[in-house]
Amino acid sequence: MSPSPLLDVSGLAIELHGRMPVTEATFSLSEGSCIGLVGETGCGKTMTCRALTGMLSRIGAVACAGRVLLGDVDLLGLSERGWGEIRGRQVALVPQGSLSGLNPVRRVGKQLREAVATLDPGSDARSRSLELLTQVHMPNPEGVLGLYPHELSGGMRQRVMIALGLAGRPKLLVADEPTTAVDVTVQRGILELLQELRDTTGMAQVLVTHDLGVVQSIANLVAVMYAGAVVESGQAADVLTTPRHPYTRALLEARLMGEPGALIVTIPGNAPGLDDRPSGCPFNPRCPIAVKKCLRETPHLEELGAMHLAACWRAAEEDRDEGRVMRQVR
Repeated sequence: MSPSPLLDVSGLAIELHGRMPVTEATFSLSEGSCIGLVGETGCGKTMTCRALTGMLSRIGAVACAGRVLLGDVDLLGLSERGWGEIRGRQVALVPQGSLSGLNPVRRVGKQLREAVATLDPGSDARSRSLELLTQVHMPNPEGVLGLYPHELSGGMRQRVMIALGLAGRPKLLVADEPTTAVDVTVQRGILELLQELRDTTGMAQVLVTHDLGVVQSIANLVAVMYAGAVVESGQAADVLTTPRHPYTRALLEARLMGEPGALIVTIPGNAPGLDDRPSGCPFNPRCPIAVKKCLRETPHLEELGAMHLAACWRAAEEDRDEGRVMRQVR
């Protein structure tokens, strides 16, 4: 029998001021694994992360359906006091934007010591701070303790953010766009660090990204989100090589390879907003293989193979080449 997942998200729906930014998120994650949440802006990735880290109430949102279990703890049923025992210790967040995530008027050392004092009170705050910076391979950790965030490079700030996330020795690390706004060399270093942390600590990771290349290089699982719902999920190697949902295939075709003179591939149309989602499958206005059933009925995740699920009425068909989900422009 396979071990119980560390994180089990089932049918999660989130309401924000009468709207539904997340309609159906379902995925699971075991210890030592990494799942990549991918999709266009506004598809519900960050809102899903807020549910995993107990931050919905801070923006007036509420989980109105579904289940989120961390081990045997029902995260959706926790009070703010209950989250005080979980957040940072069991599950930690590395937020998007390293500069905005750090206090600009406090030195790095003070911010780390405060986090350690709160989340790991049995440790010596200064020694543990140096240990954390060493763990994330920060150059000259002693010197960095005395610096302000603006004195660090983008990659160094991101390593500080990861160090803060590790302060409480969490079982689950949620990283929201951890490689945004850094160059390719720095990105590779951050991804190698996240992989090393999984290997050495056994922690699980949820990685939010727009970049399928990032998912391919670090995640062993992937969940593709569109219009607030997970539309395909499974082993990353499987989903990214044999996608069964037309949106996943469109994302793969839209990757810009950067070759001089290469065609730029885009997905026709735009993702629907919260107030203009179509009936039936939300991808049907952009899908070249939609049939009448796709316009009337909303598909839900169905298992197509070992751990491979897709929410598409035509996912089980063998012939998937009736159209291409893209257009080309120079």
